[in-house]
Amino acid sequence: MAYGTVPAPKKAHPLNARLYCIPERAATAQAAAIITVPFELASKEEEVPTGLEDQLRNEFNAELEKGITYPQRGSMGVTEFRNYFLSYDLIVGILIAQEEAEVLIGHPLKPTDDDIELQATKSRLLEGRDWERAYAFSYYIKPNYPGRSSHLCNAGFVVPPSHRGLGLGGVAGRTFLHYGPLAGYRGSVFNLVYANNEASVRIWERLGFSRIGRIPQAGLLKTKDGKSEEYVDAWIIHGDFATLGKHGKSALPAPAE
Repeated sequence: MAYGTVPAPKKAHPLNARLYCIPERAATAQAAAIITVPFELASKEEEVPTGLEDQLRNEFNAELEKGITYPQRGSMGVTEFRNYFLSYDLIVGILIAQEEAEVLIGHPLKPTDDDIELQATKSRLLEGRDWERAYAFSYYIKPNYPGRSSHLCNAGFVVPPSHRGLGLGGVAGRTFLHYGPLAGYRGSVFNLVYANNEASVRIWERLGFSRIGRIPQAGLLKTKDGKSEEYVDAWIIHGDFATLGKHGKSALPAPAE
């Protein structure tokens, strides 16, 4: 974000942990569902556990080193990473086994058990995780513009290479349709979705987002072999939370009476 520290909008509702199904083709007994754990970090009253923060930073830095999805050059240190990725709202997706999922929801896990709010405490959901195995995805949500346009958010997603190809990026996108409006935003703008990132473009279009502009030669990115660099165009992608809810319904919460 190019505007320094921008106050986030007032939240429409607390951000609570939820359980989501993962695609049936990717599900196993040991990775049967995903729980999303939100961290509201702008107030500085919450912290990400050290082991999880290290995992998030390592995975993000590995993505930066590839030089094909984010514009930053090189890795981030602890402070820089916290200021960039951990300064507003953070959502972490955690792979869980079928047995744990059934304990959390109180009945046998079915394919229809999707987008369910969990009553377990955050410490219970985070305790004892092997983050190299359990970390499924993460993303931040923060204002994309200041002041009169701060109702439009931006989000940055990371799915670790070890868990790609399982449809988890699509799950992360669906969870964003839940958390984005509850965090107080009316829409989302992705400023730089590089044109070579076809998987991300497909995910957002499948969820109802639109390509609203193309920036020529927006990024000097590494080539596939990593031996050189080339200029790549980027898409600007927009989504209106008022029209992106489930089954065509508004994703925004009902106005307070």
